[in-house]
Amino acid sequence: MLQNDENRHVFMAIAIVILVTSPIFILLFPPFIANTLYHTSADWHIFVPGVAYLFYGFAFLFLALSPGIIFILDMTKKSIVFGMIFLFLSGISFYIASGPYISLRNDEISYRVLFSAEKHTHLWADIEKVNYYEVHSDEGFSKYEFFFKDGTSIELPENGHITLLRGQIRLKVPVK
Repeated sequence: MLQNDENRHVFMAIAIVILVTSPIFILLFPPFIANTLYHTSADWHIFVPGVAYLFYGFAFLFLALSPGIIFILDMTKKSIVFGMIFLFLSGISFYIASGPYISLRNDEISYRVLFSAEKHTHLWADIEKVNYYEVHSDEGFSKYEFFFKDGTSIELPENGHITLLRGQIRLKVPVK
């Protein structure tokens, strides 16, 4: 019985380590993954939408639940099956979270939305208009809204990285 308790506590420790470190990883993983998958030499910046951070959060939660449920249910066959299910759900969440991005490049804007395998690419000349909505610092980020000639549009929050690119964006398109 002592060996079983020691094994259970290993799963508890793994779950706690994942829970404690996940906030740091949630901040670091999305930009790292987006830059690894989508970066080209022409990129100004690759932006990860907030919805991707939400799915990374779910992924880490499922990842922590995987050993946590094994600890809670006392290492039974049922707990191991649930742990594997949570591990599978974590993998699916990581996969979904790695999809959406917005890339600003020298000649184009490309993006992919959540739950879509289709990559959208528009030249800067394809932009019909850009609206800039200024928000005071207490209320969140200001944002750009790009409207393309084909009728599609995207929103881009002006975080610290995008603020540095404000001049380049305004040189490419007139902002209202």
